[in-house]
Amino acid sequence: MGINPGSARYYRILAGLYLPFHFCLFTKPTNKSNMSNNSNDKKTNNTFYEWQDFKTNIVKASEAVPDSSLRGRRFLDRVDRWFRKLDGVTLRYIPENYHPFIQAGAIANFMFVVAVITGFALLIWYSPSVHYAYDSVVSMSDKPYTAELIRSLHRYSSDAFMLFVLFHAFKVFFAGRFSGSRWLAWITGIIAVLLIWFDGWLGYWLVWDERAAMIATGTAKMIDVLPIFAEPLKASFLTDDSFNSVLFLIVFFMHMLIPIAFGIAIWLHVARLNKPAFITNRNFSILLLGSLVIVSLLFPADVEGPADLMSAPENVTIDYFYLLPLILTERLQGGTLWLIFLVGFIAVSSVPWIMKRQKEDTQPVIDEIKCNGCTQCFHDCPYNAISMVPREKGNPKKSEFVANIDPSICVSCGICVGSCDPVAVEYPNLSPWEIRSKIDKWLDEENRTLEGQFIAFVCGNSAGSLLTIDSETGECKEMPGYLVATLPCAGWVHPTLIERALKKGAEGVLVSGCESDPDFRLGADWLGDRIEGERHPEFRKDRYEVDRILYLKLDKPDFSKFLTEAQQFRGSREKENR
Repeated sequence: MGINPGSARYYRILAGLYLPFHFCLFTKPTNKSNMSNNSNDKKTNNTFYEWQDFKTNIVKASEAVPDSSLRGRRFLDRVDRWFRKLDGVTLRYIPENYHPFIQAGAIANFMFVVAVITGFALLIWYSPSVHYAYDSVVSMSDKPYTAELIRSLHRYSSDAFMLFVLFHAFKVFFAGRFSGSRWLAWITGIIAVLLIWFDGWLGYWLVWDERAAMIATGTAKMIDVLPIFAEPLKASFLTDDSFNSVLFLIVFFMHMLIPIAFGIAIWLHVARLNKPAFITNRNFSILLLGSLVIVSLLFPADVEGPADLMSAPENVTIDYFYLLPLILTERLQGGTLWLIFLVGFIAVSSVPWIMKRQKEDTQPVIDEIKCNGCTQCFHDCPYNAISMVPREKGNPKKSEFVANIDPSICVSCGICVGSCDPVAVEYPNLSPWEIRSKIDKWLDEENRTLEGQFIAFVCGNSAGSLLTIDSETGECKEMPGYLVATLPCAGWVHPTLIERALKKGAEGVLVSGCESDPDFRLGADWLGDRIEGERHPEFRKDRYEVDRILYLKLDKPDFSKFLTEAQQFRGSREKENR
């Protein structure tokens, strides 16, 4: 048996059409300001250790994130920074709603829909019989703008699905978004990918060409290890005449029904999300479909020679997204194949538990007595972890229902803290009352070290994650003139906290949030809307100047830009007050 890697040519074409911006990866503008930023960073690093020697409460901003205790977190962060750098560079040229890297999950779902529709359309020409299947597929090439085009769309959309879903999975893994309550999304995602892979494996079987014969014998080798059939299944593939047509029909119906199971898995995958981006928007979908059509017309899906069970095929090209196991099935026994599969499945499925260290509970709870039943946290929670339940404590006249947080769903993002006017959400590791007390203490006239003091609220997943801070005093060597409080998410900030800092005498307030593909989804957007007065609770513009607030949405790789903009904001405010 010979396997030819030549089929990889259409992957390069597919990637080129979907990712026309790949040149951005090799073009990163350099200017004098960037060079000066780098030199400033070096100066900061040279003097940092001298400053640190006098501090006793040193913490990294990234430690405020609930999943910061993951095993291998440093390695994950390094790779995650490359993903975010890729997002940041390409976002200069491509809007977020059309961004293949950020919308990878939605693109995968769109490709699945295309594959399902084209699969049903192929039934017009395809004959699900072992005796006529191959001829019906070959005859499609006589209809290049109907049958052949639809078959090519079916194949390339299936490949594109696997391409984007794997990219999405790698991004999620290196961002650490699989631990705690997110285990369900991780497990259902794995199951969904396996279902589609197996469906693609069976789909190639239905062509009944040389590849299909290899798939059939490889499948039989694994099934014969299991005590299912009285007679070995591989006996059905000894000669062309011995193949059972009923078995071929079973494969056909399995191929048609597996997408239903996939749909259930995807529903469970996003069931805990509030406003999930399940599929791409209309314009982006048209663009993707157009790309598929171009690839399909230029490079129609191929077909090998007819299946011949009496001889070993030679120089067969394979689709590596679905047929890579053929390399193993031709060389290993069924028991060994099962061992590889089970060990791999258990290892990948166990990631949420293997990589998580024991850490104290960080999930928030609702103080039922304080809760006024306004439902704002219920609407703001990105993970549908909050429900409204009948009140059991407190004044029943205040409200009939109160908020309740389901600990099995909550990911400890703290966005509900920023939603709550009566401060009824108790966040164990970062109490809003504690932060208020710190702000009051830092800005007290007796404790001030500078005339014009600035406050910074920094998300541990944003560009400010590398900051090293004295948690007691808020001092930060990288940001002179700022007193820094670290947060799990920018959405944790309630507008009254910003107002309080300004009222107590802060010259300005900086808030740092994530830019692209935030770890806690909607939190950064919710805060931006609150500051602009477009979402409750609103920042009161009639009492405080919005110009005294700088909201930076920058990702981890943009640390130098973050420091530069923070100092420019401070400089502009000081200049204005002279």
